[in-house]
Amino acid sequence: MVFYSEIEKSFVLTKYFETKSYKKAKSAFSGKFNKSAPNDSYISYLLAKYKNTGSVGNKKRKRKRRVLTEEKLLDIRDDFVKTQIKSLKDRGQRLKIQNLLSEMALKF
Repeated sequence: MVFYSEIEKSFVLTKYFETKSYKKAKSAFSGKFNKSAPNDSYISYLLAKYKNTGSVGNKKRKRKRRVLTEEKLLDIRDDFVKTQIKSLKDRGQRLKIQNLLSEMALKF
């Protein structure tokens, strides 16, 4: 299996947009990069991906990490002492934390 860099992917798409021909895009790609050109179905896939996302890159999603700080742990502990709420879901909503965090806090 051949892997293509983002530069190579964008090059073949640019040539396809200029010529509207898979054959000419593949020929230009082979001439420039000296490696086998992607097949028609892969170029179609890149085209669909570009239309849907605006990019041909494979970027990882950035996600916010959940962290249990000392302050959060103390708030959870105090809440367990003060209230008789048994549902972790209700407790999480009350403390504005996710259920998973309150479950993790119980383990500490």
